[in-house]
Amino acid sequence: PRHRLDLFSSNGHFNDWMAKSATGAARMIMSGELERLLNLVGAKWVGYVHEAFRTRGFGQWLPLQPSTIARRIKHTSMPLQDTGALRRSITHEVKI
Repeated sequence: PRHRLDLFSSNGHFNDWMAKSATGAARMIMSGELERLLNLVGAKWVGYVHEAFRTRGFGQWLPLQPSTIARRIKHTSMPLQDTGALRRSITHEVKI
């Protein structure tokens, strides 16, 4: 797909954060703070997705064609951001 985003392989962004946080995460699980941990992970994930929008998929997305830009509502070259509805819809929720 043209606009694919895999945070686990995109320059290691999410993997690096998880590796650095592993000890603290284990402590949180052992102390009964699983819900807090999952909220932290969810918030971090949402942040990375928003960063992907700002950086065009961490520099991996192809530029839009001029004909595509001309058809867009705001005539912007930023993919998936005409209305911002998709970006705003990306949230997280923890259910335990």
